[in-house]
Amino acid sequence: MQLGSFNPDAWAPDSTTDVSGASRLLDIGNTVVGFLRTVGSIVSVAVLAILGIKYMMGSVEDKAEYKQTMKPYLIGAVLVFGITNILAIVVNIATSLIN
Repeated sequence: MQLGSFNPDAWAPDSTTDVSGASRLLDIGNTVVGFLRTVGSIVSVAVLAILGIKYMMGSVEDKAEYKQTMKPYLIGAVLVFGITNILAIVVNIATSLIN
């Protein structure tokens, strides 16, 4: 086959509704999303606990610094919890529409 001689009409699938690997892909996707949810939740709670302990034990200057540190953490935590939960909701809606 020479370069530029590709014919897209040569490919003729047996069926347009062949979804033999879809359930496996769905299982893999659910596993990945579940893992990301769990790890994200554990890391977020651990960081929040560490920052909370540092905030309680710190001086006045340290408390002002920790307040600045908490802003990006809170944004990140909202993104981690929000994105994974939104993905789970979308998957549940898509699954209910298919079945």
